[in-house]
Amino acid sequence: MHYKIKDDIIWRNELDSFMFLHPETKKLLFFPRKISENISQCWIIKESFWMNEDFIKYMIWENLAIEEHLALPEWIIFWAKSSISWPLNATLQITNVCNLRCMHCHRKEKWNIQMDLDALYRLIDGLRDMRVFNLNISWWEPIMYPHLFEVIGYWFKKWLKVTMSSNLILMNEKIAKRLAELWLKNMHISLDSCIPEAHDAIRALRWSFGKMTDNLKFLKDNLIEFTFVTTLVNQGIQEYSDTIDFAFNAWASAHKTNLLVPQWEWKSLEVWYYNDKSVFEEIVKVFKSKRKEYAWRMNVLWETMFQVCMANDSDNEESKPDILKYSCPAWVNTICFTEIWEVLPCPFFSENSVDNIFERPISEIWDNNPILKKMRENRNDNWCKARAYSESWDMHSKDPYSI
Repeated sequence: MHYKIKDDIIWRNELDSFMFLHPETKKLLFFPRKISENISQCWIIKESFWMNEDFIKYMIWENLAIEEHLALPEWIIFWAKSSISWPLNATLQITNVCNLRCMHCHRKEKWNIQMDLDALYRLIDGLRDMRVFNLNISWWEPIMYPHLFEVIGYWFKKWLKVTMSSNLILMNEKIAKRLAELWLKNMHISLDSCIPEAHDAIRALRWSFGKMTDNLKFLKDNLIEFTFVTTLVNQGIQEYSDTIDFAFNAWASAHKTNLLVPQWEWKSLEVWYYNDKSVFEEIVKVFKSKRKEYAWRMNVLWETMFQVCMANDSDNEESKPDILKYSCPAWVNTICFTEIWEVLPCPFFSENSVDNIFERPISEIWDNNPILKKMRENRNDNWCKARAYSESWDMHSKDPYSI
């Protein structure tokens, strides 16, 4: 007996991991080697002694696969690709317009540049063909992009997942309702401190904390989950701990901790956790404590450069799918495009544009750019490549801030 994965399911089978994006929940699901070995690159699930019966039942129950009665040609091979074919996630910086002047923004200049919509559609088509699962619309203030709804709607027509970051100052009922209609399930909201005056000082706008917290009601009313993201600058240890508590009490689905990468404007900032290892160790203690405290109630997450600082001490590597066993995901599982069509290995590589998608297709850049190919070869470097590059102009040098 064989089963065919339905045509509208976005899936990949590589590095001993079978993965697909659930069309309704928009969750990216991973299955282990004993499953991936029975998936053909020709869309067939092979029923064998080793195939998990519960997996077959799940695929049928969720209407993800159908039973096929057919004679398979001898050339069909059941296997998983031995390398990562394309990134799992893409970040789009669709505009460099913003309504704030945050002290930790990596660039102060705002040139009022917007991505061309038709060219953006072509890029999305290319990412869909590459089976990139998730689009993250981030940096600056995406709500100020005039074609935001068209971009999100076009991406969802491809049966893919989208997330969006915002400072939430401009959110209102009309915008939230439209985003919900477009099946936007989650937003990342900037929260630099639970202390209003401290948050406002970092964001360089009085009452920004109050405006942001007031506007959360529009997300809640329209059933849009939100993750609070805290970028650590010079907040106190107790302040950081209290900010995670605030996220839980505000009914956030998750809290994520972000660190600075010293590039562009960030180079001028003196941040204490890079100058004092003991302070950073205290941050890690708070993070681990809060993750344990809120287990099963709120996800306590880390941005990648925070995770690699902990030298993978923060997770059980053995339980991860092979495709997720990396330290720095730059140009391994992620990719970024700026508002001027620059290609970055990750959003935090702001000083290191490695190509431009106006000059050649993204698939060609992924396969042939020598810098990026080298990054994939060194996928297990146990540090943040963007931070290493900011210190030595060599992304393969040691990250001085990994502890």
